[in-house]
Amino acid sequence: MSTEAKATTSGTDAVGTAGGAGTAGAAGRAGAAETLAAPATPAEPAPPTAPTAPTASAASTVSAEEARKKQNVGWTWLLFSSLFEITFALSTEATHAFTRLGPSLLTAVAAAFGIYGLSQALKYVDVGVGYTVWAGIGGVGTVIFGTLIYDEPMTVWKVVAFVLIIGGGTALRVTDRIAAAKSAT
Repeated sequence: MSTEAKATTSGTDAVGTAGGAGTAGAAGRAGAAETLAAPATPAEPAPPTAPTAPTASAASTVSAEEARKKQNVGWTWLLFSSLFEITFALSTEATHAFTRLGPSLLTAVAAAFGIYGLSQALKYVDVGVGYTVWAGIGGVGTVIFGTLIYDEPMTVWKVVAFVLIIGGGTALRVTDRIAAAKSAT
């Protein structure tokens, strides 16, 4: 045992004996001092490195094409699930507070498929963009079909709001495509 280890051991023994309760801690600290004095073992060799990736130009060409395809898949899911969102909203009106079985079942199924479709779209589209577009299409579609099916009034202000919602959705789509193209390069 080294001189430093002996000094530490004898110092902790005195503390441990004087305190009466610190004996286990003293033994642990003495063992730690001996470990510090032990000779170091040689380090093991590093594991082999992984194979290198393809060149940047080939990878970016494939990535840009894949990114575009994924974006298209995401937006297709969004459009598909938005149809269920519209069906959900319109059939909810027809349930008469869920007192009619047929429309109530249609509402539940449309809601489930709408949310499932949205979850699939969000694999490929940012959640902020995806949900906003999904809700926007659902809202516009619900007002349009509500006018046709339930004779709800259509005003100029509703039309202006539609134009703004559709314009916002289009702008989100364009910015999402630009962001995907930039990240692929």
